Amino acid sequence: MSRRTLPIRLAPLPGEALDSWFEATAHRLHTPLTHLLPQLGLSPRRSRSNRTVDIPINWTVLLRPAEADAVAATGTAPDRLAAMTLEQYNHRAVEIDTATRQVMRQVLWGRARGSRFCPDCLRDNGGRWPLSWRLGWTFACTTHQRLLADLCPHCGHIPRQSSHPVHVIPQQGLCAAPLATNGRRSTSARCHTPLTDAESRHLGPDHPALLAQLALDEIIASVTIGSGIYTGRPQPVRTVLADMHSVAVRALNAPSLSNLVSFVPADLLDAYEGVRALKPGQSAIANPPKRLGFMTPPSAITTAVSLTAAVRVLATNDVQDAAETLRQFFPAARKFHGQLSPTSIDRWGHACSPVIKAVRLAAVGPLLRPTDQLRYRVASPFPGQHTSTDRVSERYRFVPTMFWPTWSLLLQPGTGLLPRVMRPALSAALLFVGSRLEYAEAARLLADRDRSNARHIIQQVFNDPQWRTISTALVRLADHLDAHPAPIDYQRRRKLDYTDLLPREVWDTISRNAGILPGRQVRSKLARAFLFERLSGMPTDLAPTHFRTNTAPERSLLAGFIADLTPDLAAELDLVAQDFLRSHGIAEPTTWQPPKNLLAGLVLPGTDPDAVEVKHLHELVRRPDASVGRVAQALGTTIETVRHVLSEQPAPPLPKTLAQARATGDMRRWARTVLPKEEFARLYHDQQLSLRKIADKYGIGLKVITALGREYGIVTRQFGGPIPISVDRDWLHYQYVVQQRTLGQIAAELGMSDTNLLRRARQLGIPLRSSGGPSHASALTVRAQAKAAPPILRKVLTGTGAHERLRRFAAAADYRSMQVAAHELDVCSSALVLQINRLERELGGPLFHRANRKRPMALTPLGECLLAAIHQHL
Repeated sequence: MSRRTLPIRLAPLPGEALDSWFEATAHRLHTPLTHLLPQLGLSPRRSRSNRTVDIPINWTVLLRPAEADAVAATGTAPDRLAAMTLEQYNHRAVEIDTATRQVMRQVLWGRARGSRFCPDCLRDNGGRWPLSWRLGWTFACTTHQRLLADLCPHCGHIPRQSSHPVHVIPQQGLCAAPLATNGRRSTSARCHTPLTDAESRHLGPDHPALLAQLALDEIIASVTIGSGIYTGRPQPVRTVLADMHSVAVRALNAPSLSNLVSFVPADLLDAYEGVRALKPGQSAIANPPKRLGFMTPPSAITTAVSLTAAVRVLATNDVQDAAETLRQFFPAARKFHGQLSPTSIDRWGHACSPVIKAVRLAAVGPLLRPTDQLRYRVASPFPGQHTSTDRVSERYRFVPTMFWPTWSLLLQPGTGLLPRVMRPALSAALLFVGSRLEYAEAARLLADRDRSNARHIIQQVFNDPQWRTISTALVRLADHLDAHPAPIDYQRRRKLDYTDLLPREVWDTISRNAGILPGRQVRSKLARAFLFERLSGMPTDLAPTHFRTNTAPERSLLAGFIADLTPDLAAELDLVAQDFLRSHGIAEPTTWQPPKNLLAGLVLPGTDPDAVEVKHLHELVRRPDASVGRVAQALGTTIETVRHVLSEQPAPPLPKTLAQARATGDMRRWARTVLPKEEFARLYHDQQLSLRKIADKYGIGLKVITALGREYGIVTRQFGGPIPISVDRDWLHYQYVVQQRTLGQIAAELGMSDTNLLRRARQLGIPLRSSGGPSHASALTVRAQAKAAPPILRKVLTGTGAHERLRRFAAAADYRSMQVAAHELDVCSSALVLQINRLERELGGPLFHRANRKRPMALTPLGECLLAAIHQHL
């Protein structure tokens, strides 16, 4: 047989391993491999111990380019030949030492020798072996939905544990393991048991193990993985499989099978329990006595159990969910406590991704020390020491010695810790996030003198059930400060000299401005201590000696001072604080609180100051029998919360008596209380009271009332000066002259006095009606009736007295003379005559024929018409 001249050429099957193709070709040609390989340009290795020549025991691992070119002369392309070797999985599912053509068994569960197999596949394809069966990651056949078999059913050897003997014609589908004769392996006799007779466990189409194998096949066929826990953080396939190996080892080393019940079906666990019962040496698939999972598990069942659990972990949606799943692989916390540290879990796997490292940290987080939980940000969505050194080294500048009061109240656990001891500990804990600081260094940076107390307090908080919530809040806040530093440089403020804070003369001035008595030394000392803590962020026992408060009675007095703050005094003190900062060249707000939206979604252990109804609080705190404790109980909150709210939103003071206002020199403030702007305007504009009368009414000096009017923006009038209310001449003329309204009606509409409107009408040249006589309303009534009357009455219904004139005319018509009529009507005869004469002038003719000796008084035709109209309409 000449070189590369084969009488029969056999095409490789899709996915077939190179040695399987060699054996199939040799079997078809009925020739041993020792004759076939030279024809393919390959040299058979005749001795296993000969390691000096580059002739591999297993050609399936890797072909050199020259070897691939030689074999390609048979008609199979070099790239297809490479796909038939484990080289196609190199740096993804296996690691190969290309110099020695050895699979590195300690990495990625590489298998140097041996192969699992599917009996059904061997039966269907005539004994051909897919390359994927050689991978440590393959434990199931997705075509026939069953676990792969591990051993020959007769001799119990692992197939392909050694290369096929080159001097024997290969028999496909049969076990090629050598038989033992007299305790020694035969070089020619082979088992030749049909491997199709091997039994393996059947899996359903929805079996978790089969789904895990499908997921693994998809991973191995990919370049990067960006789903499951890798969403948003894609990782190379090799790294993902390293993560898979790391988690699978944890599953295999679970203390009990009960730890895996939630992830692995019962049928697999039952089978695995049988494998675990095998002793080393009893079977080729027995588990090693120690370091299980360090290398490829010997059995498909063991591999299936570990990888089914591992796929379950890596398929979760985020790191914290994966950690919760992984945590179930661990022993009980009490047994495991003290055995774990962030450095020890790094030994759980090499070349792993940051994602699985974050999962491991989150999984063991509850078992770590509180400082390690903060350093590695265990409570964050992605644990790990991610913060840059520069940011951590700068963070302390923006953290006060006393933790921010609002956040301190929100994070206050139910351990009975006082805020004044809790707040420095929280500030120290904030510096631990993402850093390697120790307690001593954190205390030095924050100017906290008692570092041992911080350690003790943090340990107490760590033992509280709400620790995870508190640590989550601290991690979020640290991240926020690293990205968005606080507007206050607390480190600079810690170094300021506060000796001259709030001098006595300034305190006296702001006391007068705020309407309080300045008192002696105690009240000014408390005001300085209050300002010191707000400005410096340090406790008051670190203040200058002349206003330091470091005893319980002094702290009680300071708490009372804060509860008694008024809005005016708080505003004055804030101005003093700003002046103090400006004097040191600092342009910063007096205080600052981190945004509360960082706490979204957390069930906080403490109380929320914003939940306190401020108006109700002010009502309660100003009651005569009020105390902070009673107020807190009535509001269902804590004393510290009430004090904090009052420091930020002080309650308005109770109204002072006149004597108290005079005693404190606070008359204008008192006047403002008893005489608000609306009442001042009503008295001055509507009632036209003078400033003197208003001052006398309330017992206030004229100067105070005048100043109050200017403060309210009320334009005061001067004697004889113009009226401050603007009146349009045309409008006033129309209302008064045309509409015949009275000045009183118009003045009421304008909100001014009759006298002022009369003065304004004269200034505008409005023709005024004479005063006296009947009311203007009756005149308007007469005019309205005249419009509806017949023409003869319309002429006489003019002005006031028209009805009286007509009634007397009608009554006089029944008498024989004017004198008799006047006597009977009990009116003056001259008045009656004048009224009749006016009617005659208005009608343009006589109404009576006057009486004489010969005839009595009688109506003229005009008089008769007028009388008839009167009887009919009036």
